[in-house]
Amino acid sequence: MQQLTRPHEGARCVRGCMRRNRHTDLCRDDDCTGCIPRTAQFGNLCWPCHRRLEEWLSNGENSLAHAEHQLHTNLTKNGGGGRDVKITRPEPDREPINLARYDQLQLLRDRLSGWLELHCAERNLTGPDVFTVRNSCAYLAQWVDKLEESPWVGDMWEELAEVMRDAHALAPWRAQLRRCKGVPCPECEQCKLVIYGGDDHVTCQTAGCGMIYTREQYDRWTELLAWENSQERGLAK
Repeated sequence: MQQLTRPHEGARCVRGCMRRNRHTDLCRDDDCTGCIPRTAQFGNLCWPCHRRLEEWLSNGENSLAHAEHQLHTNLTKNGGGGRDVKITRPEPDREPINLARYDQLQLLRDRLSGWLELHCAERNLTGPDVFTVRNSCAYLAQWVDKLEESPWVGDMWEELAEVMRDAHALAPWRAQLRRCKGVPCPECEQCKLVIYGGDDHVTCQTAGCGMIYTREQYDRWTELLAWENSQERGLAK
């Protein structure tokens, strides 16, 4: 696992992430879903936010590069939202394209280009020789620790999350998820753990939690649960 980088001890995740169902001693709000903040373990981000950012900058199924590929290859297909628009100039015989997907494709590229330019300007870098989504993501991935130390990384994270969410809504690509039935999340204690197609980790779907666990962490957790159940069965005899 990547070495943790902390701006200062006890810093909170810049995105304001809270620990689901974890409360301070002074909490008296019955409607509170959690008021203990997550610690910023990677620059200004907590572990789940860090892991998502790494995914978006990679070449996997949950990456910006893959989202761009899906939008581009589905430009001339119906469905997925948005209306189809016929392009008559300069190629009258060209197939109609889905305007919503086309706009989202341009937005994805523009957002990534903007954050790349800001990062390079602040650190006096030149960036990749040729701008493509794949090249830019690979370039930023090399600087992910510096990105996470930037005061604007929270805004960057939110924009990229919105781009990824809307891209998937317009051109879905994720394989069917697998539910981890009967296994509670160690963080929020809700049984909503899933493994998305193409992922090598386990994600909690509980609103306000969204915790991510490596397969090793998940395996250790299920082994502990199995041991506790065996102990309870032994005491019940």
